[in-house]
Amino acid sequence: NCTIDLNGKTMTVTHNGYVFSLAADGITLKNGTIEIADKENTAYPLYVTNYSENVVIEDVTIVGGLQVIGGSSATLRNVNVTATTWYDVYLEYRSTVTIESGIFTSNGVSPHIYTNTASDSVIVKGGTFDGSDTPKYGGNGTVTIE
Repeated sequence: NCTIDLNGKTMTVTHNGYVFSLAADGITLKNGTIEIADKENTAYPLYVTNYSENVVIEDVTIVGGLQVIGGSSATLRNVNVTATTWYDVYLEYRSTVTIESGIFTSNGVSPHIYTNTASDSVIVKGGTFDGSDTPKYGGNGTVTIE
């Protein structure tokens, strides 16, 4: 149960790794940018992992995409996510994401959202996806658009 306020700063991954791996319950990450330097070969500078529940990401720009795995749950509010290598949002292994608002830009090839396993779920309450109200999605999980 903590808040990480980036205070408008940018954190850049310079190689294939993570700027942040959020691995605890009740974390809020806000007010900044997380990006990757190698936009052609590195994906997902931000991970939510290890059964982390009730994670909130708000007012954050993510260049490279977000991965939510390991039975975790996250809420996205007023985010700006640009996929570079793969997806805007990737889920795996009983994970859940609620998208409340934001701008999502695909890499032009992959869908915005990918649910790897049948136990993954995404609830889309708002946001724009390459200028549309409806995201492109794929995989084996459930995507509900409200």
